[in-house]
Amino acid sequence: MTLVSVLSGCGGTGPSDVDYAVDALAGACADQKTVVVDCDDDKARWRVLGKRNSGQRPPGNGDPVSGAAATTYCGDFPGATAIAWTDRYTQLGDDAERFKIVCMSSL
Repeated sequence: MTLVSVLSGCGGTGPSDVDYAVDALAGACADQKTVVVDCDDDKARWRVLGKRNSGQRPPGNGDPVSGAAATTYCGDFPGATAIAWTDRYTQLGDDAERFKIVCMSSL
């Protein structure tokens, strides 16, 4: 499963201590593997719009999923076209907020 905790944010808006989009601030950019990159980087593919937790396992394996998943999990984030997620069960031990979902838009 992809996604954990890096080096750069998007134009200074992302934290400098996270690797993956699920841990980045809104406005940060990520490449196809959801690794945070500068928004001007040729590898930038996604912009983080926001995050949420869910007790329901999202589709896929944690890598970016487009289409209906974006509407289902991120319908209240205008422009969301994809999600990525990580399973935090070992951290939380609680199924109610087990999955950390990042809502993203295409660049």
